[in-house]
Amino acid sequence: MFRINPTLLTLTVFAVGPLTIPPGRAVAQPSPLPAPVPSSTPRLPVVLPTPTLDVLPNGLRVIVVERRSAPLVALDLRIKAGTAYETVENNGVAHFLEHLLFKGTPTRKPGEVDAAIEAIGGEFSANTSMDWAQFAATVPASAWHTALEVLADAVQNPAIRAEDLEVERRVILDEMASAENDPTRAPFHALSSVAFENHPYRLSLYGPEENVRRLTREDVLAFWRARYTPGNMTLVLVGDVQRGDVVNKVRALFTAPASPAAAAAAASLPDPTPLTERVRARPLQRDRSLVTVTLGFRAPSVKAVADSVALDVLLQILTGGGRGRLNESLVRDKKVALAVSASYLTQRAPGLLILTAVGPRGDPQVLEEALLAEVRRLLEDGVSDAEVERARRAALGQTLFQEETFSGQANALAFYDAIDTYEYSVRYAEQIAAVTSQDVKRVIRTYLTPERYAAAVMMPRAPTPPSVPGREASR
Repeated sequence: MFRINPTLLTLTVFAVGPLTIPPGRAVAQPSPLPAPVPSSTPRLPVVLPTPTLDVLPNGLRVIVVERRSAPLVALDLRIKAGTAYETVENNGVAHFLEHLLFKGTPTRKPGEVDAAIEAIGGEFSANTSMDWAQFAATVPASAWHTALEVLADAVQNPAIRAEDLEVERRVILDEMASAENDPTRAPFHALSSVAFENHPYRLSLYGPEENVRRLTREDVLAFWRARYTPGNMTLVLVGDVQRGDVVNKVRALFTAPASPAAAAAAASLPDPTPLTERVRARPLQRDRSLVTVTLGFRAPSVKAVADSVALDVLLQILTGGGRGRLNESLVRDKKVALAVSASYLTQRAPGLLILTAVGPRGDPQVLEEALLAEVRRLLEDGVSDAEVERARRAALGQTLFQEETFSGQANALAFYDAIDTYEYSVRYAEQIAAVTSQDVKRVIRTYLTPERYAAAVMMPRAPTPPSVPGREASR
């Protein structure tokens, strides 16, 4: 999977820009957990404090990690309220609501939510994905109570004023116009539309323009009432806190009762239809000089732990550190691409392993065939033990580096708990360290199918032929 970074993942499951799409981490494991790492595998150099979980009577999950290495606290609230919970009719409402939650509450005027966090030295960030919405902040340890009070007020008591709705509608339409020309986001949305036929993952994170223009205050409130319930929430705090203090504070702030209907809706998400052939989105033409080709292969869900972890190692082999197989072949040797990337986001339902190549103006088929040639080479030649060892260490290093920070650990715990369980994050590093070359070869054979994939292309707009003066036809 693509290791989640909140600064990169606003409204997209795909990092923005082929030169900045890093491979990242997959999910760890469902219960029961896989076997421990063999003794021959180097032990992990970092041991983080063990997270604790408390589930309140209303269903809200509270995860706390007590870390006292710095006087800071990271908060991450993850809500099962992404586009997978939308319909065709209200597609775009999850993102619209994310915008409006920061516009105030009955007791806070527009701007006062952000101002309250900035006053204590923090800053809120918010993101919407397919499976969840995220609200996060890092603040001084002395002010975590205040940050939690503001966050609880914002998500439980949004004013959603009519005038704010119109302001944010214009903002979102501007964002959509920008995304339509983005060389990775636009092809990704086109790819999803054909790769997830009749599945919620096909829905655009922004929604279609006609939806954004017509969504009403009641539409937004209806989605908020259905999704923003305690049973759909996971709240993570990492830092200089005490578990008992956190749980008591959360219990006092999040007092809404349980909602069995909302919990049932969150539990139901079918698997997408398997890809049985090559399917193509309608080519995108834009006023740009480069060609982007994106291929999507069906990839495992969060439940397929061993495959997910092995795919993370494969991503490192393909593009890790800018020196993977795709880089060496398409960029340095064949010189058909200017940039390449490989990404995989672990999700509740099976998703996509995505290969992308960006090249100069020309025939996009050249880039597609170059990507497929590397897929076939993997299928025919496999990977070496040395490649897997380097890739495994790189993936492990990325994981440990991010989780050294309070916000990084909070982000990982909340992300996995929103799609399954936080325990995946706890055991992920141990599982990645145990991946073998046979594991990587298995996922290559299982998922990289050159006869079954989805494709999307963005290319330069065809020039308009110059008008040629002519004589008026005789009558």
